[in-house]
Amino acid sequence: MNQTEQWYHDEVLQRRVRNGELRKVYYEAVTFKMADRATYTPDFYCLRTDGGVEIHETKGYWREDDRVKIKVCASMFDEFYWYGVRIAKQRGVWKILKTEEF
Repeated sequence: MNQTEQWYHDEVLQRRVRNGELRKVYYEAVTFKMADRATYTPDFYCLRTDGGVEIHETKGYWREDDRVKIKVCASMFDEFYWYGVRIAKQRGVWKILKTEEF
């Protein structure tokens, strides 16, 4: 895990586990196949206590190809809740967007 991913895991996702929103959080646990030789491994695969699954991708900066990749995956695998996360310059300020908000 890089520093941004570690901060997000510790400060946001683990707090949600303690609060009973998430049951488990896995790091780089799944890889989605979008096409031949085109795969995507998100940062976090999270099991919600209501049975749903959230996918979280963290970035310090989102490049356009990052946005395209997560949007394509979200449209192909729409049974999951997809989130793109960016940390602001000061540690602890998170911008969390659903993929349709990119």
